[in-house]
Amino acid sequence: RCTYTSTQLEYGDDQAIIEFFTVEDFNTKFQSMLKDIDFSNYENINFDVITLDIIENFFEQLKNKDIKMEEELKEIVKFKNEIKKYLSKNNIIFSGDQLFSNEFKSYITNPEKARAVKKIILKSKMLSSMQNIIVYDVPGFDSPTLIHESQTMDKIKNCDAIILVTDVSSKPNLNLHQLQVLLKESDNDGVKINEKFFVFGNKIDRCNDKYGTHVCM
Repeated sequence: RCTYTSTQLEYGDDQAIIEFFTVEDFNTKFQSMLKDIDFSNYENINFDVITLDIIENFFEQLKNKDIKMEEELKEIVKFKNEIKKYLSKNNIIFSGDQLFSNEFKSYITNPEKARAVKKIILKSKMLSSMQNIIVYDVPGFDSPTLIHESQTMDKIKNCDAIILVTDVSSKPNLNLHQLQVLLKESDNDGVKINEKFFVFGNKIDRCNDKYGTHVCM
């Protein structure tokens, strides 16, 4: 699946619990994004009131645009009516065959729904060998959603081990800036993140050798 939503994996009866942002939490994060781009009077602006024209006009005046931030803000405003349907909504529980339904998957992969989702707790009896372990499957630093990017960093600072599975056959999932952050940051207990950071290369059979020829393994 596409990891568009932070997902907690743990042992238990086969079910998924979907937890949504409150309106207040989501709007606080939206205002924080506006603050980062020096948007005037950001603390008095709600995501469901501001218009797409205002966002577009603001970025047209900027000399150094943050393309990712611009697209993120525009998409939130564009889909605000759909997002509002799920904010502050009670938890939804899927179980059994419902876990294979498109309805459940939509809360992970559908941008309009996934933006309103704070986290998903996925429990499975198949994880019996790791009953004392909780795995957080997070969107990562290349997520198209800045809110989820901040979630990723929050999880990193609370985890005992960090595992990055990256595609070594094409464009890396981690750029230099993000790597530098991971190397200098510490977790909430003061432990350097690089001391508990593991990288695994995926699709190595599709990468090139040192002579530039394709290698099949």
